[in-house]
Amino acid sequence: MQPLRIALLCGAEDSETDAIISYSSRLAAALNSSISMSATVFRLIAPGRWREHSKGQRGSAGIPSGFDAYVLQYNPFSFGRRGMAPWLPLAWRRLRDHNAALMVITVHEAYMPLVGWRWTTMGLWHRAQLWALLGATDFTIATCREREDEIAALGGRHVRGDHIPVGSNLDEVVDIAHVAALRASLRGPQSLPIIATFGNAHPSRAMSMLHLALHAVAGSVGEHVLLNLGARPPRVVPPLGVEVVTPGPLTTAQVAAHLSCADLVLLPYVTGAITNKTTLMASLQMGRAVLSTYGPSTDDELLDPGLLLVSIDDPEKYAAEAVRLIRDDDEREALARRGRELYERTFSWETIAAQTRSALSALARGSARGVGVSCAQADTFGQ
Repeated sequence: MQPLRIALLCGAEDSETDAIISYSSRLAAALNSSISMSATVFRLIAPGRWREHSKGQRGSAGIPSGFDAYVLQYNPFSFGRRGMAPWLPLAWRRLRDHNAALMVITVHEAYMPLVGWRWTTMGLWHRAQLWALLGATDFTIATCREREDEIAALGGRHVRGDHIPVGSNLDEVVDIAHVAALRASLRGPQSLPIIATFGNAHPSRAMSMLHLALHAVAGSVGEHVLLNLGARPPRVVPPLGVEVVTPGPLTTAQVAAHLSCADLVLLPYVTGAITNKTTLMASLQMGRAVLSTYGPSTDDELLDPGLLLVSIDDPEKYAAEAVRLIRDDDEREALARRGRELYERTFSWETIAAQTRSALSALARGSARGVGVSCAQADTFGQ
């Protein structure tokens, strides 16, 4: 039996969206561990033209052909300035027509909220763009429940789908000796506690809650070190006596080493923790104690003892929990152990690949091999 040939199509690589390329590469490696699938990652070079990512600049650019399924790794900002790519829906439909393959979209980001004239302009375009893409799509993979809701809110395109979380973009193995030396350097002669926050500047991050927690820790525990990790992290206003270390862009090994130094990771989100945050998954993977938020968008998979969540409506409690955890070594270490167990059970690449493999295999069984599937046919999949 021939393996199902999968093309994972990514947008252009830059510091804002290259996490999706890393995600796709790790997913492909996990899918390729099974003889039932053969996955290849492609990176956008020019509108409608992709190059195999593993070949770097040596590969030729063109339209990938000969695959049984195409999986578009969709974030509008990966494909055009301000997320506007008028060529993309046409190229997606042409790819389908020329290859008679299964067409799948993994939605990492859907569209901007309709807030203010600038975001509203982009958001309206993003909605129309995604709606057009869904017209030539057989199946959607939402990386969190919030994306499922955003797809459903478009209306008019009933395409079956599934919710499959993201994993961590960091390697499992860290240099223990290097981490120990780095931790000692960051803590300084006073052996200060280290708090980390992780991610680029983004409207989803509840920065006011983070600042309140840092001030509460400074007022209760005293001096500490804040690791502000991310390629383009937000500006943090620290309380007096708090040293902020902002390394900026790092390799994945360097990120893993810095994250492994943290006693506590603070990741408050405006609408709650969701399963498409690779920064959250990395923190769990590295066995760190994580304090995040619960809100209307929080996925059920994250309602687990491995993650401490505080209501987004209670910033004072969030600050109090940060103080409690930084003071209580035993509770913090127990939370970290449970978080690692949650990662292994739910968010490891083996688990995510198994879910992806199951969804794509079901699609293939529901259609004639090598024959494209209409949106109407897609309604019967997975029943």
